[in-house]
Amino acid sequence: MDNATANSTALTKFKKTMKLIGDDALVLKGEYMHMRCTAHILNLVVKEGLTEVDASVTSIRNGIQFVRSSTNRLKSFDLRCDAGKISRGSLPLDVKTRWNSTYLMLEQAVKFRIAFEKMEAEDKPYNDYFLEKVDGEKKIGPPMSSDWDAAERLIQILAIFYKSTLVLSGSTYVTSHKMYNEIINMARNLTTLNTNTFSDEQLKKKAIAMLEKLKKYWDPFGEGVEMNRLVMVATVFDPRKKMKFVELALERCMV
Repeated sequence: MDNATANSTALTKFKKTMKLIGDDALVLKGEYMHMRCTAHILNLVVKEGLTEVDASVTSIRNGIQFVRSSTNRLKSFDLRCDAGKISRGSLPLDVKTRWNSTYLMLEQAVKFRIAFEKMEAEDKPYNDYFLEKVDGEKKIGPPMSSDWDAAERLIQILAIFYKSTLVLSGSTYVTSHKMYNEIINMARNLTTLNTNTFSDEQLKKKAIAMLEKLKKYWDPFGEGVEMNRLVMVATVFDPRKKMKFVELALERCMV
């Protein structure tokens, strides 16, 4: 189920009603009945990270909209790509309500950072575009060096969650036995970014924040965390992992 208070309330009432039938009406008294949607929790964690860099993402999005809005503007952009010796490729726009599409947009856009910086330095229509007002307010942008730096840091974080989302969102195969493995992967990768001596302080700070948000839902020993531990049982049923993986994971990553 989605991570909504209404769902928790409904399940609480349901379990109370079922217990009136008899002690054996629910397996283990219904303690592990509520399973929160993994993809939904990932969405909540990622949105937490996107909030801080919303202006930077918007400025890059507006820059892409300018380039894509006419043939002449696209030609002007292509000239900057050629001048910067950048191989021209697709430049997709995202769907604002879908963070995974925002990740794909930023991942592609940073490849053309030099071209966009040349547009900002040389192209007057590009700069005039950001002076236009929408609903009485000037458009955010053009993207500056700080915006591109923020985007590059964000991509490193979003890549972790994007890969796990692809694994867990499968609709033609069972994913329950893969869930705990992906939780561990996300925790381990965020920890690596946090402890990597080559990571800048802003990236480390964001990795820590995202890791804490992740543990809010999926730390099996966290105080007040309502994690359904059956995700570990599902992993045990995977013949490639059995008990060894769970023991190792609990020891190293989620303590």
